[in-house]
Amino acid sequence: MADEEDRIRRLTILRETVDWENKAERLKFITDFCHSLKDCTDRPAILRVVFRPGEIERLLADAATEKSESGSLRGTFIRLVAWSDYRVQRRDDDDDDDGNDRATPLHLLARLARESDHGSHDFAARMLFKIYGTAFNHSDEFGCTHFHAACKLGLVEIVEKFLDLGQDANVLARETGDAPLHLALATGKKEVARLLLRRGADPRLANKGGSTPLHVICARSEDCDDLIDAFLRCSERLDEPVLIDARDESGDTPLHLALANDNKDGVEALVLWGADPNLANNNGETPLHVCCKADYDHGSAQSFFRIARAVRREVRLDVEDNSGRTPLQWAVANLFPHVVEALLDNGADLANFVFPSADYFGKTLKPWRDEWRHNHKLIIASCSLACVEHLRARGYRMERDDCWTILQYFAEHRVYEKPPAMVDLERAWHEDEKFAAAARGITMIQEPDGGRLSLLDFVRLPLEEASGRVAYEDYFRFVCANELRWLARGAREACIARLCEIISRRFLLRWARDRLWELTGGRPTIDCCEPIVERLTNEDLRNIGLAAAGVGRSS
Repeated sequence: MADEEDRIRRLTILRETVDWENKAERLKFITDFCHSLKDCTDRPAILRVVFRPGEIERLLADAATEKSESGSLRGTFIRLVAWSDYRVQRRDDDDDDDGNDRATPLHLLARLARESDHGSHDFAARMLFKIYGTAFNHSDEFGCTHFHAACKLGLVEIVEKFLDLGQDANVLARETGDAPLHLALATGKKEVARLLLRRGADPRLANKGGSTPLHVICARSEDCDDLIDAFLRCSERLDEPVLIDARDESGDTPLHLALANDNKDGVEALVLWGADPNLANNNGETPLHVCCKADYDHGSAQSFFRIARAVRREVRLDVEDNSGRTPLQWAVANLFPHVVEALLDNGADLANFVFPSADYFGKTLKPWRDEWRHNHKLIIASCSLACVEHLRARGYRMERDDCWTILQYFAEHRVYEKPPAMVDLERAWHEDEKFAAAARGITMIQEPDGGRLSLLDFVRLPLEEASGRVAYEDYFRFVCANELRWLARGAREACIARLCEIISRRFLLRWARDRLWELTGGRPTIDCCEPIVERLTNEDLRNIGLAAAGVGRSS
């Protein structure tokens, strides 16, 4: 008894020294408090004696939202309180009608919930519900209740308790209009979503942003085809079916969102269930525009075409968005050679195609991954020219302004800039055994006869021979393999500069030849121009192309 009294006295003194407006001091107090109670047998008494009204709830809120490395603060303190007789049933503001509701620790914990949490909040949430119970549904300042929090956190048995007590499965959060189903789906809590559907949740409800639960599912990047099936089968039992093509406030349908988030399973499920593949949003963008305007080429367009063919749904290829641009123009502008190829294979119109102008050509390109950032120049060169090659192969004739756009874009990103190590490396290609050993082990392309062309052999080739040896698509595959990461930084930068020089040679020769012929007024003949330009360096070829383009613009 004396030990317990001494412990209470010391903790009370410690509590009095805490600046309760300073979160760091409160967290330190929680740590000290937990250490002091390791061997305590009368925790309820200590909680009642040491703390003043409201202080425990404030500390619970700190513990619930603290992102400590071990998570021990959250778990230990909340567990100590939960195992005591401390319970919160009703608070003074619970009956207020003036909108002054305030968040409990459970609300704060639920705000941290994400799809990627994988149950990391489960223990703390269950302990907090032990403290707060389910008899009263506390609301925060946004009109989000403990029932909403349980749905968002994925606590199936807690959600079921609320429903058994008569909780409406469709109660909306006041601020956002989110139903419990929206919140469960937003954090990937499938079991809660299924429970809500079984207990009367309406899969057609839209929140204040116009998003239905189906929009929420399709905005996820992970598998969700089973959830879509569950939703649509549930709708078959309703008087009014789920609107599979419902639009949110931006005019996006679930199909728009599934494609924007590379949700291939969702795309397949939606199209199989009858989603319209051609509806446009408020910006005039069809689902195909979404594929072509994405940050990265995830293969969404190719899978979209495959699925549409399987169910015999026509995809309109040449629709213009509100800016007057077609999916093909966006695919070229975003440097997506595989998407360009897929569009052309499926019949995109080239007769009326206008090459993207400089104001949006390549503007959205981002390094695909941090570890590929050093390949950025090679990505720009290979993807740009692979797109051009696909267009040319289908009969498109490049104009002066098209050439200007590409050359200006290359100049803007310093594609042709040679690093300081370039001169030394040109000698190293023939003399440095360390570089030779590394480059010899990197495969540039697989030969048709089963052999391989190494990076070392490739960069040693004369420029004219090298430029005709590797297709643009092969450069693109080489970039995706990220093989240059095995080289030292200086060698890597020099190799990228050399590869950019090689890859652009054919493009520059072709357009410099035609532009030289134009600049000379058709004298000499175009055939005579070819041997002239072949003797020029890439820099000379670029200058001819830019000069001709400049003349065309000024005239």
